[in-house]
Amino acid sequence: MNCSVTLTFHKRDRRLLCHYCGYAEKVPSVCPKCSSEHIYFMGWDRSEWRRICHSLSAARIARLDRDTVTGKRQYETILHDFREGNYDI
Repeated sequence: MNCSVTLTFHKRDRRLLCHYCGYAEKVPSVCPKCSSEHIYFMGWDRSEWRRICHSLSAARIARLDRDTVTGKRQYETILHDFREGNYDI
């Protein structure tokens, strides 16, 4: 690990990623602390949150994170559209 930020599991790539410094590694086949082969990931991923938001209403949802926004301009556009009322969530 390159910094003290917790690594985030990315299911699509089967890798662990630091969203701060960009460090990435493959998911280990065994736990580095206890050597168990039973590794589970806790929490909900973004697709689950999106599904839940859509099931509550016909909300217009904007996603703003490092996986979807590639540059400052895209970031500013999404925030502007949110301020203008083009998104609900």
